[in-house]
Amino acid sequence: MKLTETERISMIVKLLLANKTYLDMNEIMGVMDISRRNAYYALDEVNRILDKGSLNPIHTAYGKGMYLDEDQKNYLMGQFSRSDMFDIYSFSADEREACYYCEMFCCDRQLKITNFEELFKISRYTVLSDINDLKEKASSFELTIQYSSHAGYHVSGKEINRRKAFMSFFSLIYSIYKERPGLFDEFSFLDKGTMDIYQEMNAMSKSETEDYYDCSVLALASILNCVKKHPEKRIIPTRAMNYQPEIWNNEQAYISRQFPFLSDNEVSYFACYLSYSRMGQSQGVKSSEKITHAVKRMTEI
Repeated sequence: MKLTETERISMIVKLLLANKTYLDMNEIMGVMDISRRNAYYALDEVNRILDKGSLNPIHTAYGKGMYLDEDQKNYLMGQFSRSDMFDIYSFSADEREACYYCEMFCCDRQLKITNFEELFKISRYTVLSDINDLKEKASSFELTIQYSSHAGYHVSGKEINRRKAFMSFFSLIYSIYKERPGLFDEFSFLDKGTMDIYQEMNAMSKSETEDYYDCSVLALASILNCVKKHPEKRIIPTRAMNYQPEIWNNEQAYISRQFPFLSDNEVSYFACYLSYSRMGQSQGVKSSEKITHAVKRMTEI
């Protein structure tokens, strides 16, 4: 299908933003199936947009191709509305599937194929293919992706396994969120409730002089928000939940105080995850016997 002038410009911007190295003219012509003349014309239009922002033209390197610097990328991102952002950033199949899972985990509404079509600007066939792949990945966590006319697409299985899968899938899209948070405005798992809890946990981190991996804190905030909205989605007590070493003390006290709606088991769960999200510990364990015991306990937890 022949591209319009606007579509050519938009697609070239998309390619430049998504490319982390150099973009060759022949690659542009091949991907877009356009002539060299039309490719140069579209690039001239992109340079005019950059010029309006008092920025240099697209950078070129002899024998390598062209690229954008960070200022140029940020400016071009700002020239497109939120609805156009998905056309600029191309999610991989793995990234889309991670988003599907996270949304199924947290969303209050029915999720149907049309919802994912609209969010990612992709075809029904692509969504179906993604969901089939996601079903296989979910099975590794002993979970199933199911569909019903009443609930739409949802995740079934033990709650603790649902959360393990969420942490895993969330890590795949964390870097995208940090670079382009506007892409996730319509997703439930990063809504205002999640961001409020995330800010509270960051404040605790600073006051306690503890540093935590930001990805873990944001994922835990999302799960906490989900539990707050759906108290019925709680974990079943396990032997590991009763294991509360001294290194959890700060996290245990904070979680219990800040989130009084949580049961004791839930407090232990979040204190455990938050504790092991610390970026460093003050002292190392030198005893091999203690290391063996610690590894065993972490595996059980």
